[in-house]
Amino acid sequence: MKRFISALTALCIVTGSFAVYADNFTAVYAEEIASGVCGENLTWTLDSDGTLTISGTGTMTEYKLAEGEYPEWYEYRDKIDRIIINGAENITDFAFSSFTALTAVHISDSVKSIGKMAFMGCENISDIIISKNVEKIGSGAFMGCTKLKNVTFRHGEDENGEYIYNPQEIGQSAFSSCSYLENIVLPPSVSRIEKNTFANSGLKEIILNENINYIGEKAFNMCSDLEKIIIENPDCEIFNADDTICSMGVIADEAINVFEGTICGHTGSTAQAYAEKYAVSLTSLGMDKCKFRSLDYKYTAGDANMDGSATISDSVAILQYLANAEKYPLSEDAKVNADVFGTGDGITGNDALSIQKLDAGSISKLPESFDDTYIIWNSGDVFQWYSGTEIDYDGNKVDNSTIKISAFPEKTFTWNEPFLPFYTDGTDTKYISYAVVSEIFFADLNDDSYPEVCLNESGTGMVHGIIAVHDLHNDKVYRTGGGSASGYYRFEKDKDGQFTVCNYSESGNSKYAVPKIINDELVLE
Repeated sequence: MKRFISALTALCIVTGSFAVYADNFTAVYAEEIASGVCGENLTWTLDSDGTLTISGTGTMTEYKLAEGEYPEWYEYRDKIDRIIINGAENITDFAFSSFTALTAVHISDSVKSIGKMAFMGCENISDIIISKNVEKIGSGAFMGCTKLKNVTFRHGEDENGEYIYNPQEIGQSAFSSCSYLENIVLPPSVSRIEKNTFANSGLKEIILNENINYIGEKAFNMCSDLEKIIIENPDCEIFNADDTICSMGVIADEAINVFEGTICGHTGSTAQAYAEKYAVSLTSLGMDKCKFRSLDYKYTAGDANMDGSATISDSVAILQYLANAEKYPLSEDAKVNADVFGTGDGITGNDALSIQKLDAGSISKLPESFDDTYIIWNSGDVFQWYSGTEIDYDGNKVDNSTIKISAFPEKTFTWNEPFLPFYTDGTDTKYISYAVVSEIFFADLNDDSYPEVCLNESGTGMVHGIIAVHDLHNDKVYRTGGGSASGYYRFEKDKDGQFTVCNYSESGNSKYAVPKIINDELVLE
């Protein structure tokens, strides 16, 4: 029996280039060697030239490799070097995973979604054209396509000739470990860069357009070739970790991650805040479209008079405040800005001296130094406060039993063994709890840009399972929980940094909820 293959595909083989095509094609003959059904209205055939063709309409059969359910064509994976998909609405999960001989794929415009790990490990594909009707690319869809170099998203046009893009979602790790990847232009329909999406990729430069409002954990982790990342949305949420955008990891006294490229973002943007926090080179995109935000860490170091820059006048403002705080007060934000020497130890004459050094050129930037106990807390962060005997997620002993936190620069917090935390402002000491405390977190539950102190309490003679929230900024306390099967609560922070409350059940059917303070009540949603 004879069938057709793409002359255009054949030409690509002759010229030595590989591609995922989405256009019409002419035909030549080849011998059919295998065939079958892969959906209610879909069939597949494999010819002697190694071309697999899927034809018909509707959705493909779902395959569960972990349960031993493989596509019928899987046994031919070492022989298949071209795939043609005509009429199918989707490419199902794992459909062509680890097809190491695959060099070219033709995807018709009927396809609306590409399943998770659909082409994972197809190490000989070098170019991908995403058809214009795809709305979703699944997790790990092209992960480990080590020779993949170019990714193109096709578009439609509306009645006015304006481009229309459909992709709404690019899943986690979709292009991770694509070590040759150089060129990808993300369509404006995509709003999120998920976890590990481009981790360990070969990208040299990427533009995240103004519609992208989220960059997930390790999205650009270990991108050693990445020279520039442009973040056009000034309010884009960036996962708060040094390995969200990084070139490499460095092992010294502790493990840190370093980005050797440049972040381009607007003045006052989250991109600038991220760059400043993790000591990354920053190029400003200017003031246009910029929304200034009130994140505590995103201050202008040294700007004690809140005029937007650090100059000699700020040194004068600090000295006046030290001489007569009642006559020359500084706002709380100004105090955070002004504390640039031994940051975290409060306002001193050394802070004024540091600003004078900057003006004279003897130092190049502020802050000049940090107090080891100082913690920079950002809106949206969840910070776990360990006692001096705790072990973090990486198995390292954490000794920060005494800390200062940027949201409350006047307070010093101490985790006093055995488990009775307190804070002091230098004149007054207050215990946060008189119960036995097992874990403490700082997290903003009422969206006022100040963290609440969140505790797991037990206490003498009490059963475990009580959670307490101390709103220090508004001087309020919330508690809930107990010892019944339906009232055993516990704050938890998972390895991905998510903050939740677990409602433990004796039956084993534990439930998780997001804690919030709404209308002066602790709500678990």
